[in-house]
Amino acid sequence: MGRAARAVVSDGAGGFAVRDVEVDDPADGEVLVEIRASGVCHTDHDLIGVPVPFVLGHEGAGVVLAVGGGVTDIAVGDSVLLSWSLPCGSCFQCVEGNHHLCVAFVDDEAAGFVSGIEITHPDKGTEMLLYELGVDEDYRRHGIGRSLAVALRDFAQSRGCTGMWVPTDADNEPAIAMYRSTRPDEDAPTRILWWDLSTEE
Repeated sequence: MGRAARAVVSDGAGGFAVRDVEVDDPADGEVLVEIRASGVCHTDHDLIGVPVPFVLGHEGAGVVLAVGGGVTDIAVGDSVLLSWSLPCGSCFQCVEGNHHLCVAFVDDEAAGFVSGIEITHPDKGTEMLLYELGVDEDYRRHGIGRSLAVALRDFAQSRGCTGMWVPTDADNEPAIAMYRSTRPDEDAPTRILWWDLSTEE
């Protein structure tokens, strides 16, 4: 039996609106989460022209309403963070224990997270990619993002990584200022190139 909900849904033609939707009960291995906050980021914006309707907001935070069969590590009432970048558990990086997720709590409430992936190069050793960092809007400007970045950096060092790097948008001044406050090597001879695959030729 499904449950009524509201969601931001694209129309497949570049537009979107808040609509009524029906959410199925969780199947085996799944959980149903009441979303309390969800971000619509540039990835959602880039995909709203895909010619099929879909729900925007692939990252969020909320409270577990129901659990499916076989779920033993999460219970109804638990506060959780959702992210599409969680470890898959089966690729060689996951099997080797190289995908990491750190969560910041404030008074037992999840306030932010950072995920990192170890990447091993034959000529440069193992580096840590700071893959994603997010802080709940209610907890921003309190140093949580910086603390998460420092925690991942220190963890990477304890793992023997030769360095840590993060890509960010050139106009994201708050993120750049925060990362700079952790004292990265700004003279490193590194440049990130980008292929935009979201637009047609």
